[in-house]
Parts: sequence; structure tokens; C-alpha cells
Amino acid sequence: MSKVRNKKITKREYCRWTSEDMDHAINAYKQNQCSFNECCRHYNIPKPTFRRHLGSLNKKANENVQSLGRHTTFSPEIEMKLAKNILKLEERLFGVTI
Repeated sequence: MSKVRNKKITKREYCRWTSEDMDHAINAYKQNQCSFNECCRHYNIPKPTFRRHLGSLNKKANENVQSLGRHTTFSPEIEMKLAKNILKLEERLFGVTI
């Protein structure tokens, strides 16, 4: 018989660090004032996030800029045009279905 364990599922906290913290951490690391682990601990930045920002491997956010969520496919202008066209089609009884 298997036991069922009740584990409390906690919600993750994203972006506990600020862009200023990231900037200070990057500068401190590049000037050899503290090690990688010390920077992460002191500025409360997750290690994978700090590594990504150090190597400029972020596709959306570079250096100290925070960016959450997925990449957008369309620019805001194209998205607005698409929404207007869909609404026009709906007015003319051409329902858009997926």
C-alpha cells in the first residue's frame, strides 16, 4: 500500500531582485569584489538568472533589465491591426474559429 504525502505546494516568487540589484551584482562580480555565489546570495538573485545576465544570454532582457513571460510573435502595431480585422470579419458574420 502506498502512502500519500501531503506536501504544501508553494507558489514561486519571480523577480525578487531589482534591476539595481542586478546592476550592482554584475559590477561587483566583474570587478572581482565578490565571487559568483556571494553575489547571488548577497543580492538575492537566483544563480541561473545571474549566469544568464552575466553572459548576455537573455533574448528579451539584457544586462539588468527584467522581463517576464514568453516572447511575443507580433509587434503591438500588427497585433492591433489583426484584432481590428478580426472584429470587422465578425461584424460581417464571418466568425473566426480555431
